[in-house]
Amino acid sequence: MPTSSPAPLGITAPMDPAGMSASDCPSSFSSPLQSGIYAYISLTHPLPNRICSGAGKATSYLGQIEPGGGVRVIEGPLCADGFWWWLVESTQGGLRGWTAEGRESEEWVIPCSDQTIACNKKPAPTPSSPAAPTSSWKDKDNNKCKSDKLAVGILAQVEQDSLLVIRSESNTGDVVGRAGPLPVVNIVDGPTCAGGAVWFKMNITALNLSGWTIEDNLYVCSKEDGYN
Repeated sequence: MPTSSPAPLGITAPMDPAGMSASDCPSSFSSPLQSGIYAYISLTHPLPNRICSGAGKATSYLGQIEPGGGVRVIEGPLCADGFWWWLVESTQGGLRGWTAEGRESEEWVIPCSDQTIACNKKPAPTPSSPAAPTSSWKDKDNNKCKSDKLAVGILAQVEQDSLLVIRSESNTGDVVGRAGPLPVVNIVDGPTCAGGAVWFKMNITALNLSGWTIEDNLYVCSKEDGYN
């Protein structure tokens, strides 16, 4: 149920539609958000915010807004899964749904400097050589493998309708298991380039699997997923 007035600094939403008490959310979290303002998705950490059909991670996934992307705040907040959620609409593309505001001291949705005007923030560009090769998965000057998608310490998931093949070693290792799109994957080593692909070593705790896989079928988890 939307609030009828702007959210105070100490959010006190009494109850969300699912019946979750506001006490399940951090009462000490101070919100700078309110209905009607413009904001953007935080660049820290550089992970997207999930957009859902309702307040809560179990609601339908509608899409995601990348770090720096602008939004208009429409309604909120509601408490679900230990997060405060706001109804937002992307200023680039019109994606509309509920997203988590932050956790503890982290703010994932930041008001624009002028809250009446749409804004967005661009991630700092990654330094690169002007003569970078068309095939960018390997730096030929220092023979180091690079990835613009994943990194050690990041949580990822398998893309929808894809099957992750896990090997004991990159490229030529024995197949030690397979995983569908649901388990969370923890990247622990890499990247390594072999066979025309970028490989990372990962752990899937839920399946008790560990090994190497290519990055093609993986996507970075949203900020909310980091607290699963």
